[in-house]
Amino acid sequence: MSSSLAPVDPAQALSRLWSGVRVVVVDTETCPDPAKHAKDHVISIGAVTLQRGVTTGSWATLLDPGVPITNTRHHNLTDNHVAGAPTFAEVADHLDGLLASDSGEVVVFVGHNPGFDVTRLGWEYHRLHIKRNLPDVPVVDTSRLARFLGVSTPDKSLATLAGTLGIGNPNPHDALSDALTTAAVLTKLVETAAGQGLTDMAALVEGAKIGDRSVTPGVQVPPHPGDITEAVAVVPMEHLASHTHVLSPRAGKHQIARWLEGAGPCVELRCPHLHDKAKLTTEHPSTARAVAPGLTRLVATAIATGQPGQVATALDALCCVLPLTLSADRALALYDRFAAGVAKIGRCDPTRLDACPACRSGLACPVDTWHQVVALAYASALTTAAWRARFTSTSLPAWATAGRAPLAGYVAWLAAEQWSDAGDTGSTNEVAAAAWADRVYEPRLIELHAEATAAVGTSAALLRGVKVCDRAFKHQHGSTDGAWEALGAKRRQLSSRRAVLLGEIKDQTTGTRRHEPATPHRQHVKRFALQ
Repeated sequence: MSSSLAPVDPAQALSRLWSGVRVVVVDTETCPDPAKHAKDHVISIGAVTLQRGVTTGSWATLLDPGVPITNTRHHNLTDNHVAGAPTFAEVADHLDGLLASDSGEVVVFVGHNPGFDVTRLGWEYHRLHIKRNLPDVPVVDTSRLARFLGVSTPDKSLATLAGTLGIGNPNPHDALSDALTTAAVLTKLVETAAGQGLTDMAALVEGAKIGDRSVTPGVQVPPHPGDITEAVAVVPMEHLASHTHVLSPRAGKHQIARWLEGAGPCVELRCPHLHDKAKLTTEHPSTARAVAPGLTRLVATAIATGQPGQVATALDALCCVLPLTLSADRALALYDRFAAGVAKIGRCDPTRLDACPACRSGLACPVDTWHQVVALAYASALTTAAWRARFTSTSLPAWATAGRAPLAGYVAWLAAEQWSDAGDTGSTNEVAAAAWADRVYEPRLIELHAEATAAVGTSAALLRGVKVCDRAFKHQHGSTDGAWEALGAKRRQLSSRRAVLLGEIKDQTTGTRRHEPATPHRQHVKRFALQ
């Protein structure tokens, strides 16, 4: 016979979460090295320290990278800004001191998509030519922490997550401003955790960590420059000038051709500005429709090169305009045209410097997510009635057999979301179960199916839910889609609930056995909404 403890008061839970922990929130801004096969340079560091949820200090510095700054559009920093600034070697000791543990406290490195920052800082230590790296402390990603706590956003950006939590950022892409914003996001997320009755910071760190456990072993630093055989995506100044050409709603054929002439080199260089360039065209649907055929040709050309970074860059740009340009039938035709070629080439290697801009920024590779945009275009092009008539749970096997399994899975997910928002739990679970039965491994549907499988809350049911997740992970195939991370959080949650039920976990603060309800007290956050 089991008993349950009284719910923990949120204020007490919050106090326990922060107890004995010092958080250092870090953000960096970087610039590329103009030399072939060289690594990025850190040109600005911002750090904020927190104890018991209160900001106790901040530090920021510009750094002289020793190379010209060619990506000013990213952060508004120029060579004049860093003239006379210290080098990384001169501030490394101070950064070490911020991350050093004192009097037995636990120090946690926090960032938003911090794999980017940790990797770049690791490269700076590597340039010092000494056996030294960042102090070995846990690294927490606020993007992953949000998903772990059930706070969903349509993308992984800091701006989107901060906006969801009602937090503003007065100076985006300034290292200190981004660090302060991330600190505010972390504080809100820890408050959310306390509201859910969580009291163990170690559990949050486990749910939101990157790598195996810590800074040094958890993040791979790319090899020495001489070991990289392909070209690094260095964007020359003369290419940046092409980005000053913005299409007007009344752009003619010559203006469209000129715009596309600039987009071609963007793909070859894996230019980080191509996404924004394509996104701007969507402000006027007629302009987006005008550039879509050219961007489609760029994808075909990139596939012919066999270079994953170029394919992903071109796909990312095309995906910006697809929802405004495709009918349902054309969406399917486009997927059928490119799916085999994209799958054969595969995603970028994020440890290589010739990866696409998304991978270099620690985001999901467009190769892993482009089918989602095609699915949205397909669904958005139809009325709800027509969509449901064309695609039902019985359509899944036919689509999967036709080589459309990823597309089928995401369309099914959109259907499940729509039924869930309408309160039709039966139809939602039916679609998730049908996808599972037909071996369509869409992680969002798997998460729904795992939760439904474990719904009765018994030890056996929770174990079945965990096994659903485990079987699905065998089919992840290295996908960088963030939904797989959310599924991992769901698995840990189900496993933890089962361990508590069996009395295998003790409360970390009181040493007593603790019990939790079968269903966590979370607010449902809508992941997607069809227009």
